[in-house]
Amino acid sequence: LGRKIEDIMPKDIAELQMSAIKETITTQQTQSFEFTLPLGEITIFYEYRMVYLNTNRIAAYVRDITERKLLEQNLKKSEERFKTIYYDSPIGIELYDHSGKVVDLNKSCLNIFGVSSIDAVKDFDLLNDPNIPPDQLVKLKEGETVKFESIFDFDLVKSLTLYETIKSGQIYIDVLITPIYIDEHETISSYLVQVQDITEKKKADEEIQKRNREHTALLEASKAVLKNNDFAASSKAIFNACTKLLGAPAGYIALLTPDKEENQIIFLNAGGYTCTVDSELPMPIRGMRSEVIKSKKALYTNNFQETSWTQLLPNGHVDLESVMFIPLIIDNNVQGLMGMANKPGGFTDNDVNLASAFGEFVSIALQNSQTLESLEKSEQRYRNLSNKLEQNVIERTNELKESEEKYRI
Repeated sequence: LGRKIEDIMPKDIAELQMSAIKETITTQQTQSFEFTLPLGEITIFYEYRMVYLNTNRIAAYVRDITERKLLEQNLKKSEERFKTIYYDSPIGIELYDHSGKVVDLNKSCLNIFGVSSIDAVKDFDLLNDPNIPPDQLVKLKEGETVKFESIFDFDLVKSLTLYETIKSGQIYIDVLITPIYIDEHETISSYLVQVQDITEKKKADEEIQKRNREHTALLEASKAVLKNNDFAASSKAIFNACTKLLGAPAGYIALLTPDKEENQIIFLNAGGYTCTVDSELPMPIRGMRSEVIKSKKALYTNNFQETSWTQLLPNGHVDLESVMFIPLIIDNNVQGLMGMANKPGGFTDNDVNLASAFGEFVSIALQNSQTLESLEKSEQRYRNLSNKLEQNVIERTNELKESEEKYRI
Protein backbone atom coordinates (compact mmCIF):
# COMPACT_ATOMS: atom_id res chain seq x y z
CA LEU A 1 0.00 0.00 0.00
CA GLY A 2 1.04 3.58 -0.60
CA ARG A 3 3.29 2.60 -3.49
CA LYS A 4 2.95 3.83 -7.05
CA ILE A 5 2.03 1.51 -9.91
CA GLU A 6 5.34 2.09 -11.68
CA ASP A 7 7.12 1.00 -8.49
CA ILE A 8 5.36 -2.38 -8.56
CA MET A 9 4.79 -3.29 -12.20
CA PRO A 10 7.16 -3.41 -15.16
CA LYS A 11 7.36 -0.10 -16.98
CA ASP A 12 5.39 -1.16 -20.08
CA ILE A 13 2.54 -2.62 -18.03
CA ALA A 14 2.52 0.39 -15.68
CA GLU A 15 2.15 2.67 -18.69
CA LEU A 16 -0.81 0.60 -19.94
CA GLN A 17 -2.44 0.81 -16.51
CA MET A 18 -2.01 4.59 -16.25
CA SER A 19 -3.39 5.05 -19.75
CA ALA A 20 -6.41 2.88 -18.90
CA ILE A 21 -7.01 4.84 -15.67
CA LYS A 22 -7.02 8.16 -17.53
CA GLU A 23 -9.33 6.73 -20.21
CA THR A 24 -11.73 5.41 -17.56
CA ILE A 25 -11.95 8.82 -15.82
CA THR A 26 -12.25 10.70 -19.10
CA THR A 27 -14.91 8.49 -20.67
CA GLN A 28 -16.48 7.27 -17.44
CA GLN A 29 -16.54 3.88 -19.17
CA THR A 30 -15.08 0.59 -18.00
CA GLN A 31 -11.67 -0.12 -19.52
CA SER A 32 -9.75 -3.40 -19.64
CA PHE A 33 -6.58 -4.90 -21.03
CA GLU A 34 -4.59 -8.09 -20.71
CA PHE A 35 -0.96 -8.56 -19.77
CA THR A 36 1.45 -11.30 -18.80
CA LEU A 37 3.99 -11.73 -16.04
CA PRO A 38 6.63 -14.44 -15.79
CA LEU A 39 6.47 -16.78 -12.83
CA GLY A 40 9.50 -19.01 -12.82
CA GLU A 41 9.47 -20.99 -16.07
CA ILE A 42 5.83 -20.30 -16.84
CA THR A 43 3.89 -17.24 -17.96
CA ILE A 44 0.80 -16.04 -16.12
CA PHE A 45 -1.95 -14.23 -18.04
CA TYR A 46 -3.95 -11.49 -16.30
CA GLU A 47 -6.96 -9.39 -17.16
CA TYR A 48 -6.95 -5.83 -15.71
CA ARG A 49 -10.39 -4.19 -15.56
CA MET A 50 -11.12 -0.62 -14.29
CA VAL A 51 -14.62 0.58 -13.39
CA TYR A 52 -15.46 4.29 -13.03
CA LEU A 53 -16.77 5.31 -9.57
CA ASN A 54 -16.39 9.13 -9.57
CA THR A 55 -13.96 11.77 -10.76
CA ASN A 56 -11.57 10.91 -7.97
CA ARG A 57 -11.96 7.18 -7.69
CA ILE A 58 -12.01 4.05 -9.83
CA ALA A 59 -12.20 0.37 -8.90
CA ALA A 60 -9.56 -1.95 -10.38
CA TYR A 61 -10.02 -5.71 -10.71
CA VAL A 62 -7.28 -8.14 -11.64
CA ARG A 63 -7.88 -11.82 -12.35
CA ASP A 64 -5.78 -14.76 -13.48
CA ILE A 65 -6.94 -15.83 -16.96
CA THR A 66 -4.06 -18.22 -17.68
CA GLU A 67 -6.25 -21.30 -18.02
CA ARG A 68 -8.60 -19.56 -20.44
CA LYS A 69 -5.73 -18.18 -22.53
CA LEU A 70 -4.05 -21.58 -22.75
CA LEU A 71 -7.35 -23.10 -23.87
CA GLU A 72 -7.71 -20.37 -26.49
CA GLN A 73 -4.17 -20.98 -27.72
CA ASN A 74 -4.74 -24.72 -27.96
CA LEU A 75 -8.03 -24.12 -29.73
CA LYS A 76 -6.33 -21.79 -32.21
CA LYS A 77 -3.61 -24.35 -32.90
CA SER A 78 -6.26 -27.03 -33.35
CA GLU A 79 -8.18 -24.80 -35.76
CA GLU A 80 -5.01 -24.12 -37.73
CA ARG A 81 -4.27 -27.84 -37.93
CA PHE A 82 -7.84 -28.51 -39.03
CA LYS A 83 -7.61 -25.80 -41.70
CA THR A 84 -4.35 -27.29 -42.96
CA ILE A 85 -5.89 -30.76 -43.10
CA TYR A 86 -9.09 -29.39 -44.62
CA TYR A 87 -7.54 -27.30 -47.37
CA ASP A 88 -4.61 -29.61 -48.20
CA SER A 89 -6.48 -32.92 -47.94
CA PRO A 90 -6.27 -35.10 -51.09
CA ILE A 91 -9.95 -35.85 -50.50
CA GLY A 92 -12.42 -33.30 -51.78
CA ILE A 93 -14.35 -31.77 -48.86
CA GLU A 94 -17.48 -29.65 -49.16
CA LEU A 95 -19.54 -27.89 -46.51
CA TYR A 96 -23.21 -27.01 -47.05
CA ASP A 97 -25.73 -25.26 -44.84
CA HIS A 98 -28.97 -26.86 -43.65
CA SER A 99 -30.75 -25.99 -46.91
CA GLY A 100 -28.07 -27.54 -49.12
CA LYS A 101 -26.38 -24.30 -50.18
CA VAL A 102 -22.61 -24.46 -50.49
CA VAL A 103 -20.60 -22.81 -47.70
CA ASP A 104 -17.03 -23.86 -48.43
CA LEU A 105 -14.88 -26.16 -50.60
CA ASN A 106 -11.28 -27.24 -50.26
CA LYS A 107 -8.65 -27.21 -53.04
CA SER A 108 -9.03 -30.89 -53.90
CA CYS A 109 -12.75 -30.44 -54.41
CA LEU A 110 -12.17 -27.49 -56.73
CA ASN A 111 -9.73 -29.60 -58.75
CA ILE A 112 -12.02 -32.64 -58.93
CA PHE A 113 -14.92 -30.63 -60.32
CA GLY A 114 -12.88 -28.23 -62.44
CA VAL A 115 -13.95 -24.96 -60.80
CA SER A 116 -11.73 -21.99 -60.01
CA SER A 117 -13.31 -20.81 -56.76
CA ILE A 118 -16.31 -21.20 -54.51
CA ASP A 119 -17.94 -18.27 -56.32
CA ALA A 120 -18.42 -20.52 -59.35
CA VAL A 121 -20.72 -22.83 -57.37
CA LYS A 122 -22.32 -20.37 -54.96
CA ASP A 123 -25.80 -21.17 -56.31
CA PHE A 124 -25.30 -24.94 -56.38
CA ASP A 125 -27.94 -26.92 -54.46
CA LEU A 126 -26.75 -30.18 -52.90
CA LEU A 127 -30.28 -31.43 -52.28
CA ASN A 128 -31.12 -31.14 -55.98
CA ASP A 129 -27.87 -32.49 -57.44
CA PRO A 130 -28.76 -34.57 -60.55
CA ASN A 131 -25.52 -36.55 -60.17
CA ILE A 132 -26.63 -38.05 -56.85
CA PRO A 133 -28.48 -41.35 -57.46
CA PRO A 134 -32.22 -40.81 -56.81
CA ASP A 135 -32.46 -43.46 -54.08
CA GLN A 136 -29.50 -41.91 -52.24
CA LEU A 137 -30.98 -38.43 -52.57
CA VAL A 138 -34.19 -39.63 -50.92
CA LYS A 139 -32.22 -41.05 -47.98
CA LEU A 140 -30.21 -37.83 -47.67
CA LYS A 141 -33.35 -35.70 -47.53
CA GLU A 142 -34.63 -38.02 -44.81
CA GLY A 143 -31.57 -37.16 -42.74
CA GLU A 144 -29.53 -40.32 -43.36
CA THR A 145 -25.81 -40.53 -44.02
CA VAL A 146 -25.27 -41.80 -47.57
CA LYS A 147 -22.26 -43.40 -49.23
CA PHE A 148 -22.15 -44.35 -52.89
CA GLU A 149 -20.09 -44.61 -56.05
CA SER A 150 -21.43 -43.02 -59.19
CA ILE A 151 -20.56 -41.57 -62.56
CA PHE A 152 -20.31 -37.78 -62.47
CA ASP A 153 -21.32 -36.26 -65.80
CA PHE A 154 -19.76 -32.85 -66.54
CA ASP A 155 -21.71 -32.55 -69.77
CA LEU A 156 -24.93 -32.88 -67.75
CA VAL A 157 -23.69 -30.12 -65.42
CA LYS A 158 -23.09 -27.87 -68.43
CA SER A 159 -26.40 -28.68 -70.13
CA LEU A 160 -28.29 -27.78 -66.93
CA THR A 161 -26.03 -24.73 -66.36
CA LEU A 162 -25.45 -25.82 -62.76
CA TYR A 163 -22.05 -24.10 -62.68
CA GLU A 164 -19.06 -23.34 -64.89
CA THR A 165 -16.41 -26.04 -65.12
CA ILE A 166 -13.34 -26.55 -67.28
CA LYS A 167 -13.88 -30.32 -67.32
CA SER A 168 -15.95 -32.44 -69.69
CA GLY A 169 -16.95 -36.06 -70.08
CA GLN A 170 -17.41 -38.33 -67.09
CA ILE A 171 -15.50 -39.42 -64.00
CA TYR A 172 -16.12 -42.04 -61.33
CA ILE A 173 -16.50 -40.64 -57.81
CA ASP A 174 -16.78 -42.12 -54.33
CA VAL A 175 -19.00 -39.94 -52.13
CA LEU A 176 -19.83 -39.80 -48.42
CA ILE A 177 -22.43 -37.24 -47.30
CA THR A 178 -23.00 -36.78 -43.57
CA PRO A 179 -25.77 -34.59 -42.09
CA ILE A 180 -24.49 -32.61 -39.08
CA TYR A 181 -27.03 -32.22 -36.26
CA ILE A 182 -27.10 -29.47 -33.64
CA ASP A 183 -28.99 -31.75 -31.28
CA GLU A 184 -29.72 -35.45 -31.10
CA HIS A 185 -31.08 -36.15 -34.57
CA GLU A 186 -33.57 -33.32 -34.40
CA THR A 187 -32.29 -30.44 -36.50
CA ILE A 188 -29.74 -30.55 -39.33
CA SER A 189 -27.36 -27.61 -39.18
CA SER A 190 -25.16 -28.51 -42.15
CA TYR A 191 -23.89 -31.24 -44.48
CA LEU A 192 -20.33 -32.54 -44.75
CA VAL A 193 -19.47 -34.04 -48.14
CA GLN A 194 -16.31 -36.04 -48.84
CA VAL A 195 -15.51 -36.85 -52.47
CA GLN A 196 -12.77 -38.91 -54.11
CA ASP A 197 -12.08 -39.19 -57.82
CA ILE A 198 -11.71 -42.96 -58.32
CA THR A 199 -11.61 -42.90 -62.12
CA GLU A 200 -8.08 -44.29 -62.35
CA LYS A 201 -8.90 -47.01 -59.81
CA LYS A 202 -12.04 -47.93 -61.75
CA LYS A 203 -10.10 -48.08 -65.00
CA ALA A 204 -7.44 -50.24 -63.36
CA ASP A 205 -10.12 -52.57 -61.95
CA GLU A 206 -11.83 -52.78 -65.34
CA GLU A 207 -8.49 -53.53 -67.00
CA ILE A 208 -7.81 -56.33 -64.50
CA GLN A 209 -11.29 -57.77 -65.10
CA LYS A 210 -10.75 -57.48 -68.84
CA ARG A 211 -7.44 -59.35 -68.62
CA ASN A 212 -9.05 -62.02 -66.47
CA ARG A 213 -11.79 -62.48 -69.09
CA GLU A 214 -9.14 -62.72 -71.80
CA HIS A 215 -7.15 -65.33 -69.88
CA THR A 216 -10.31 -67.34 -69.18
CA ALA A 217 -11.35 -67.27 -72.85
CA LEU A 218 -7.87 -68.27 -74.05
CA LEU A 219 -7.83 -71.09 -71.50
CA GLU A 220 -11.18 -72.33 -72.84
CA ALA A 221 -9.76 -72.24 -76.36
CA SER A 222 -6.67 -74.21 -75.36
CA LYS A 223 -8.87 -76.80 -73.63
CA ALA A 224 -10.93 -77.12 -76.81
CA VAL A 225 -7.77 -77.96 -78.77
CA LEU A 226 -6.76 -80.63 -76.26
CA LYS A 227 -10.23 -82.05 -75.71
CA ASN A 228 -11.54 -82.43 -79.28
CA ASN A 229 -10.00 -84.44 -82.09
CA ASP A 230 -12.82 -83.35 -84.37
CA PHE A 231 -11.92 -80.03 -86.03
CA ALA A 232 -15.52 -78.89 -86.43
CA ALA A 233 -16.16 -79.29 -82.70
CA SER A 234 -12.90 -77.71 -81.55
CA SER A 235 -13.09 -74.77 -83.98
CA LYS A 236 -16.67 -74.04 -82.91
CA ALA A 237 -15.67 -74.00 -79.23
CA ILE A 238 -12.71 -71.70 -79.96
CA PHE A 239 -14.84 -69.40 -82.10
CA ASN A 240 -17.53 -69.14 -79.41
CA ALA A 241 -14.93 -68.29 -76.74
CA CYS A 242 -13.49 -65.59 -79.00
CA THR A 243 -16.78 -63.94 -80.00
CA LYS A 244 -18.04 -64.03 -76.41
CA LEU A 245 -14.92 -62.16 -75.29
CA LEU A 246 -14.94 -59.61 -78.11
CA GLY A 247 -18.71 -59.12 -78.22
CA ALA A 248 -19.05 -59.87 -81.92
CA PRO A 249 -22.40 -61.63 -82.47
CA ALA A 250 -21.88 -62.99 -86.00
CA GLY A 251 -19.15 -64.80 -87.88
CA TYR A 252 -17.83 -68.05 -89.29
CA ILE A 253 -14.85 -70.33 -89.77
CA ALA A 254 -14.07 -71.55 -93.26
CA LEU A 255 -11.28 -73.51 -94.94
CA LEU A 256 -9.88 -72.90 -98.40
CA THR A 257 -10.55 -75.41 -101.14
CA PRO A 258 -7.46 -77.18 -102.53
CA ASP A 259 -7.39 -74.80 -105.51
CA LYS A 260 -7.49 -71.79 -103.13
CA GLU A 261 -10.41 -70.34 -105.08
CA GLU A 262 -13.27 -70.81 -102.62
CA ASN A 263 -14.14 -71.07 -98.93
CA GLN A 264 -15.77 -74.12 -97.40
CA ILE A 265 -17.85 -73.18 -94.35
CA ILE A 266 -17.01 -75.23 -91.25
CA PHE A 267 -19.05 -73.24 -88.77
CA LEU A 268 -21.45 -70.31 -89.23
CA ASN A 269 -23.20 -68.13 -86.66
CA ALA A 270 -25.54 -65.48 -88.08
CA GLY A 271 -25.78 -63.89 -84.63
CA GLY A 272 -29.54 -63.58 -84.76
CA TYR A 273 -29.45 -61.58 -87.99
CA THR A 274 -31.60 -62.57 -90.94
CA CYS A 275 -29.57 -64.26 -93.67
CA THR A 276 -31.20 -66.02 -96.62
CA VAL A 277 -27.97 -66.93 -98.42
CA ASP A 278 -27.48 -70.70 -98.78
CA SER A 279 -24.33 -71.51 -96.81
CA GLU A 280 -23.77 -74.54 -99.08
CA LEU A 281 -23.25 -72.32 -102.12
CA PRO A 282 -19.66 -71.68 -103.29
CA MET A 283 -17.94 -68.75 -101.57
CA PRO A 284 -15.40 -67.29 -104.01
CA ILE A 285 -12.21 -65.78 -102.58
CA ARG A 286 -12.41 -62.09 -103.40
CA GLY A 287 -12.66 -58.64 -101.85
CA MET A 288 -11.62 -58.33 -98.23
CA ARG A 289 -11.03 -62.08 -97.85
CA SER A 290 -8.66 -62.05 -100.80
CA GLU A 291 -6.59 -59.24 -99.26
CA VAL A 292 -6.28 -61.13 -95.97
CA ILE A 293 -5.15 -64.30 -97.72
CA LYS A 294 -2.61 -62.48 -99.88
CA SER A 295 -1.14 -60.46 -97.01
CA LYS A 296 -1.41 -63.29 -94.45
CA LYS A 297 -2.41 -60.59 -91.97
CA ALA A 298 -5.58 -59.82 -90.05
CA LEU A 299 -7.74 -57.00 -91.37
CA TYR A 300 -10.76 -55.13 -90.02
CA THR A 301 -13.02 -52.24 -90.94
CA ASN A 302 -15.75 -50.51 -88.97
CA ASN A 303 -17.27 -48.90 -92.06
CA PHE A 304 -17.90 -51.88 -94.29
CA GLN A 305 -20.96 -50.29 -95.92
CA GLU A 306 -18.78 -47.47 -97.21
CA THR A 307 -16.29 -49.80 -98.93
CA SER A 308 -16.40 -51.27 -102.43
CA TRP A 309 -16.41 -54.74 -100.87
CA THR A 310 -20.09 -54.42 -100.03
CA GLN A 311 -20.88 -54.76 -103.76
CA LEU A 312 -19.54 -58.32 -103.67
CA LEU A 313 -22.11 -59.53 -101.12
CA PRO A 314 -24.85 -61.79 -102.50
CA ASN A 315 -28.52 -60.88 -102.16
CA GLY A 316 -29.96 -61.79 -98.79
CA HIS A 317 -26.62 -61.47 -96.97
CA VAL A 318 -26.57 -60.11 -93.43
CA ASP A 319 -26.04 -56.33 -93.31
CA LEU A 320 -22.46 -55.69 -92.26
CA GLU A 321 -21.12 -52.66 -90.40
CA SER A 322 -17.90 -53.84 -88.76
CA VAL A 323 -15.99 -56.82 -90.16
CA MET A 324 -12.77 -58.57 -89.15
CA PHE A 325 -10.96 -61.50 -90.77
CA ILE A 326 -8.17 -63.57 -89.21
CA PRO A 327 -6.06 -65.85 -91.44
CA LEU A 328 -5.62 -69.46 -90.31
CA ILE A 329 -1.99 -70.21 -91.08
CA ILE A 330 -0.12 -73.53 -91.04
CA ASP A 331 3.53 -73.65 -92.13
CA ASN A 332 3.26 -70.10 -93.49
CA ASN A 333 0.35 -71.08 -95.74
CA VAL A 334 -3.17 -69.69 -95.28
CA GLN A 335 -5.48 -72.66 -94.83
CA GLY A 336 -8.66 -70.77 -93.98
CA LEU A 337 -10.28 -67.74 -92.38
CA MET A 338 -12.03 -66.84 -89.17
CA GLY A 339 -14.44 -63.96 -89.71
CA MET A 340 -16.44 -61.87 -87.24
CA ALA A 341 -18.91 -59.06 -87.79
CA ASN A 342 -21.13 -56.35 -86.31
CA LYS A 343 -19.43 -55.77 -82.99
CA PRO A 344 -21.22 -52.87 -81.25
CA GLY A 345 -18.86 -49.90 -81.30
CA GLY A 346 -16.57 -51.55 -83.82
CA PHE A 347 -13.35 -53.55 -83.64
CA THR A 348 -10.02 -52.29 -82.30
CA ASP A 349 -6.34 -53.12 -82.72
CA ASN A 350 -6.51 -54.97 -79.41
CA ASP A 351 -9.37 -57.07 -80.80
CA VAL A 352 -7.12 -58.02 -83.72
CA ASN A 353 -4.38 -59.15 -81.34
CA LEU A 354 -6.79 -61.23 -79.28
CA ALA A 355 -8.58 -62.72 -82.28
CA SER A 356 -5.22 -63.60 -83.84
CA ALA A 357 -4.36 -65.59 -80.71
CA PHE A 358 -7.64 -67.50 -81.04
CA GLY A 359 -6.89 -67.92 -84.74
CA GLU A 360 -3.64 -69.65 -83.82
CA PHE A 361 -5.59 -72.07 -81.65
CA VAL A 362 -7.89 -72.81 -84.61
CA SER A 363 -4.83 -73.37 -86.81
CA ILE A 364 -3.36 -75.75 -84.23
CA ALA A 365 -6.67 -77.62 -84.04
CA LEU A 366 -6.74 -77.84 -87.84
CA GLN A 367 -3.15 -79.09 -87.98
CA ASN A 368 -3.90 -81.68 -85.29
CA SER A 369 -6.94 -82.80 -87.24
CA GLN A 370 -4.97 -83.03 -90.49
CA THR A 371 -2.16 -84.92 -88.76
CA LEU A 372 -4.62 -87.34 -87.19
CA GLU A 373 -6.37 -87.84 -90.51
CA SER A 374 -3.02 -88.43 -92.21
CA LEU A 375 -2.06 -90.97 -89.55
CA GLU A 376 -5.38 -92.73 -89.92
CA LYS A 377 -4.96 -92.88 -93.70
CA SER A 378 -1.39 -94.10 -93.31
CA GLU A 379 -2.52 -96.73 -90.84
CA GLN A 380 -5.22 -97.84 -93.26
CA ARG A 381 -2.68 -98.08 -96.09
CA TYR A 382 -0.37 -100.22 -93.95
CA ARG A 383 -3.32 -102.34 -92.90
CA ASN A 384 -4.34 -102.83 -96.54
CA LEU A 385 -0.76 -103.64 -97.51
CA SER A 386 -0.48 -106.13 -94.66
CA ASN A 387 -3.73 -107.76 -95.71
CA LYS A 388 -2.51 -107.92 -99.31
CA LEU A 389 0.79 -109.48 -98.29
CA GLU A 390 -1.01 -111.99 -96.12
CA GLN A 391 -3.30 -112.88 -99.03
CA ASN A 392 -0.30 -113.24 -101.35
CA VAL A 393 1.41 -115.54 -98.86
CA ILE A 394 -1.70 -117.68 -98.60
CA GLU A 395 -2.08 -117.86 -102.36
CA ARG A 396 1.60 -118.70 -102.86
CA THR A 397 1.45 -121.34 -100.16
CA ASN A 398 -1.53 -122.94 -101.85
CA GLU A 399 0.29 -122.91 -105.18
CA LEU A 400 3.30 -124.64 -103.63
CA LYS A 401 1.09 -127.28 -102.06
CA GLU A 402 -0.59 -127.97 -105.38
CA SER A 403 2.80 -128.24 -107.12
CA GLU A 404 4.09 -130.60 -104.46
CA GLU A 405 1.05 -132.88 -104.82
CA LYS A 406 1.46 -133.00 -108.61
CA TYR A 407 5.12 -133.88 -108.20
CA ARG A 408 4.29 -136.78 -105.91
CA ILE A 409 1.81 -138.16 -108.41
